[in-house]
Amino acid sequence: MQFNQTKPFSYASVLKKNLNIQEETNNKIKETNETNNPPNLKRIYRKRIKDHKTGSTEKLFSSASLTFIQGSRGYLVSNEFRWVEQKNMYHTIGGKTDDSDFDIFYTAVREFVEETNIHLDESLEKNKNCENLVYKLYLMIRDKVKYYDMIIGQHKNLYHRFFIFNVNWFEDWEIRKKIINLPEFYKNLIDNNLRTNSELNYLKWLPEEEYSDSNNEMITSLLKEQAKKIDRFE
Repeated sequence: MQFNQTKPFSYASVLKKNLNIQEETNNKIKETNETNNPPNLKRIYRKRIKDHKTGSTEKLFSSASLTFIQGSRGYLVSNEFRWVEQKNMYHTIGGKTDDSDFDIFYTAVREFVEETNIHLDESLEKNKNCENLVYKLYLMIRDKVKYYDMIIGQHKNLYHRFFIFNVNWFEDWEIRKKIINLPEFYKNLIDNNLRTNSELNYLKWLPEEEYSDSNNEMITSLLKEQAKKIDRFE
């Protein structure tokens, strides 16, 4: 991608131009939601989040996650307290959609950055600006990321989209290194009381041999399913 060298490049400005266009259709989207969504869903979802590939709002996404993978290291996951199971478990890193999300992949990247606090690494984002790092990662990996959807919720009409990206696909060696070392970085934030807006216990690269011991059957099956979407680990 070529940028004009005489004008400072802003990752935020690239997507915000599209956000202005999207804003014009928000009323229509809200109208559609009120017509199609059950009453109990209206309280949670004020608009439909777009598919990052097609721009369609046909599926009602409620959440998304982003999982990085690399060879023998396996998958980068979090250990967190799960309210439904009432215990600490490994899980993919992600969260719920927000009305300000540009599309469902933006949801996944935003949640990943917020939960891991990677934006606090000054070598990646000198101003420690969460939004700007989200835009940066979004543009870097959007065209290569793999994904699949899973139906969730008691009404069977909500979707979670799982995204997966091989760390070796990063052209930027600095970001590749930062993602690989993210578990140590996050631990350092906790040890020095610098963590913000995150309740993850820790991050871990979960190798394949630990899948069956992860005490979470869901993540085991989901990660293996994601692996089928990847041509090769390296």
